[in-house]
Amino acid sequence: MLAEIEPWFAHDYRTARGLFLKAAEQNGLSVQSIVHPLRGPEGDELATDAVRIGPHDADKLVVLTSGMHGVELYCGSMCQAALIASGYFSSLPDGMAVLLVHAINPWGSAHGRRVNENNVDPCRNFLDFTRPLPENADYPRLHPHLADADRPGEAGDSARAALSALRAEWGDARFNAAQFGGQYANPDGVFYGGQSAEWTNRTISGLLREHGGPARRVATLDYHSGIGPWGEMLGVVVHTGEGLARARRWYGDAVLAPNDPDQDDPGYYPVTGHSSDGYEAALPGVEVTAVVLEFGTYPLDRGSEALGQEHWLNSNNGNCDPAEARAIKAALARHFNPDDAAWRATVWDKSRHAIRQAIAGLVED
Repeated sequence: MLAEIEPWFAHDYRTARGLFLKAAEQNGLSVQSIVHPLRGPEGDELATDAVRIGPHDADKLVVLTSGMHGVELYCGSMCQAALIASGYFSSLPDGMAVLLVHAINPWGSAHGRRVNENNVDPCRNFLDFTRPLPENADYPRLHPHLADADRPGEAGDSARAALSALRAEWGDARFNAAQFGGQYANPDGVFYGGQSAEWTNRTISGLLREHGGPARRVATLDYHSGIGPWGEMLGVVVHTGEGLARARRWYGDAVLAPNDPDQDDPGYYPVTGHSSDGYEAALPGVEVTAVVLEFGTYPLDRGSEALGQEHWLNSNNGNCDPAEARAIKAALARHFNPDDAAWRATVWDKSRHAIRQAIAGLVED
């Protein structure tokens, strides 16, 4: 199993993109590249690259996306390249195609950030911006404290105390929704959703309209990492109603449904502008079953600290000791991309299982 995937794993965007393009070239597949207007840290080209396998008039489409949260690119990129290289999709059911979209947020991937070039979380940006933006009335009380919350010393102590007091006042559910659910008023804040459709939003929405337009049924699997127990896969589904019921039929116990009105776990909170909602909006009249594949790494508090430190670094425009800046970036990368071959093998195995479930669901449900 390791021989199948290890040659396709990378630690940086340039290498990951090169491997994806290499796999496509070796298998005679054409690549559709949408070049980003900005460049990588070393001046290299940034792009979202897409490969389609199967008939262009297919009425069933599986979409595999990676890099929505830039620094999380690498396990998804590995799986996409290995799937192409192994000929995994050489015998698709009749009337089915697969679209593999590599590095939806190439700027974030190349620069080692979870967000994009405008500090926007792409998974909070899929809204109808002709309408009033959602209001997160609680976030402004959190905002002054978040940048320092994971710092040592007096500033960090003060910030943590203020946040703890707010959590005690509000309870976990309200606090988590305020911090993580999405906010549209503070461009330098966390989980900022932007003021207009960002490049990532426009690019993936355009690809979906182009390739999914002829389809009747579409299943999207969006690779993420960093949430959940080590090596486990969670299928995060923001659908409710029939969409959620369908996802549960297909993926079973892996489904985690934060918007399910019957769930009351304060650790799960509704979000605004989620990419899954955007995929549905891009394909009106098409049955879309959207799942975020979250592959667990280290404990969540470790990931929150790494994100907090990186947010502080960005808030200070990198104005700190260079060694500290490198350590902060390395900690963030480590949390989302463990340097562990056994973990990658587990991701590969569970990823293929989810793809088989998606294909079976599209054909049989």
